[in-house]
Amino acid sequence: MPLALHPNPASAPVRRKTDHLVMSGQLEVGRIYKRDTPDKSDSEWLWAINGVQRAAPGIMRVAGIAPSFEQAKAELQENWEKWLAWANLQEIGGAVPLQPELTAAASEEIGSTVQLQPEPAPAASELVQSELDVVGEARSSETSPEPAGIGQSTGAGRRGSRRRRKPR
Repeated sequence: MPLALHPNPASAPVRRKTDHLVMSGQLEVGRIYKRDTPDKSDSEWLWAINGVQRAAPGIMRVAGIAPSFEQAKAELQENWEKWLAWANLQEIGGAVPLQPELTAAASEEIGSTVQLQPEPAPAASELVQSELDVVGEARSSETSPEPAGIGQSTGAGRRGSRRRRKPR
């Protein structure tokens, strides 16, 4: 999958237009964000590749600072391609330049709300069957002749676990 940029939901709402997660499909593989300098005259764009196994030393850079968003995207893309080559992997569908992916949250103004769609509830028959499976497992473990494992009670309670003090 080609890399895509998503607004970082963990950043403050006013920073979401300048803080992006870099995604390969559903896997977060990096981040690009703007860092203002103390005197606010300049800004720096930081980029990082993470969430994947680190390549051998000298193969690629995993982070950097660029003077512009475009430069940060280009540097991250270049190093991502180096990682793919090192890992003997390739993008599905061919290489596509790193682009922001438009989502409902990204395309709307900051501060507005986005309607979330609830997940469909499981059918009643699925719930009944899963409850029966759990009850069946509990009954079979109660009658199991196997000894209790680590973290399971043997019925001794606190009394059986008291230590005797050594005389002084």
